[in-house]
Amino acid sequence: MSRLARDRVQELTTLLRSSNDAFWSRLRDLLSQRGVGPTRAVLAVCFNDDTSFEFGIVVADDGSVFQFGFDYLNKQIPEGVFSEWEELTNRFRSTPHRESIEAALELVKEEHAGQPRRG
Repeated sequence: MSRLARDRVQELTTLLRSSNDAFWSRLRDLLSQRGVGPTRAVLAVCFNDDTSFEFGIVVADDGSVFQFGFDYLNKQIPEGVFSEWEELTNRFRSTPHRESIEAALELVKEEHAGQPRRG
């Protein structure tokens, strides 16, 4: 894994976990609703993919990988929804985001090594 990929994943994860921006706050809420604890998850990829649409890939603390589409077209960000949610755990290696996902998986392992899992 490249240092650049790892640094970008760490930057995105910091935003996910601690930014007060409306987008990051709403993303935390939606991840929690899907059973992915945002304070223990690692964000591998997140970028604007269209008008009022964000594409992302998150790795849960159990190593599960999910792709999401956050849609806020014709609504405010706090009312945005996941219009896409797909598990990629067993097939992420065939995606163009493989390097970032591998970096995220490595960070999850490092962060949670020896720690008991919490909900």
